[in-house]
Formats: sequence, C-alpha cells, structure tokens
Amino acid sequence: MKSLKFFVICIAVCSFQGCGTSSTPKRAVPTQSDGNMTGGLVQPIPPITFLKAERDTTPESQQPPDYVDCDELPQVITQLDPDRLSNGLNSEVHGLAWVKMWVSKEGNVRAAAIMHSDNTLINLACLRAAVQWTFTIPSNKGIPVELWIARPFKL
Repeated sequence: MKSLKFFVICIAVCSFQGCGTSSTPKRAVPTQSDGNMTGGLVQPIPPITFLKAERDTTPESQQPPDYVDCDELPQVITQLDPDRLSNGLNSEVHGLAWVKMWVSKEGNVRAAAIMHSDNTLINLACLRAAVQWTFTIPSNKGIPVELWIARPFKL
C-alpha cells in the first residue's frame, strides 16, 4: 500500500511540475526558404514591415532622416485604400496600421514601413496601397526636400 501511495504522489508531482518537459508542444511551421511544412522545427515567417516602390532605384542607405525641416508639408494628391481582394483578405480581417512613407522630392512615395499594426495580416495590403500615393512637393525655404510622413490605414 505504501508503494502505491508513493507512485500516485510521484505521478501527481511530475504532472504538476512537468518533469522537465515543455508544456507547449513543438510543431512544424513553414520555413522562409520553401514555405512548406517539411522544414521541421523552425521559426515562423516574420510579417512584412517594409516595402519599396517598384519604380524606385534609390539605395535604402540614402533615406532621409526621421525629422526634416519643412516649410510646406506635402498634401495628398492621390490616395489609395488597401485592397482586400488582391491581397487575399476576407471581410472578417480588420485592423489599423500606421504606415511611414518616404516622400521624394517629386512627391512620389519611394518606400513605406509599418510603424505599428494591430493585425499583421493587413500589413502587406497597407504597404502596397501606401507606395501608390502621391503628394505635393515638400519644400524647405523653396527647396524640395525628401521626408518621412506617417498616415493611418484602416481595413
């Protein structure tokens, strides 16, 4: 009878403390290289947070600083909303993303970056819409400047 009590107590302690095993089961997730489930135990693919406009060939190292003196802030000329259909999102996916856009001296968006997003599923749709925006030419003392501007995107 004593050995049965000891056995029950050991099982109870092991199940409570986990006996050195992880309580979360490991599972296979898609790899970044091939996107299939045969990759084994790897890190999940991170969400997209930066997108460069296709028409832009400027190296990312020439980005403007976060703050630029500007007398005349750029005003929106062309504004596109994120598209659900072309990005494979259904009507149940909602969220808000703050997107930082690199506005060129000509008023085009060279690149866009996610500053904050409450749903990573909408990131790519917001970035694709942001790089198609156009603005009036930003200037400082009459000289065109490049700068970052942030706008919210709601889906």
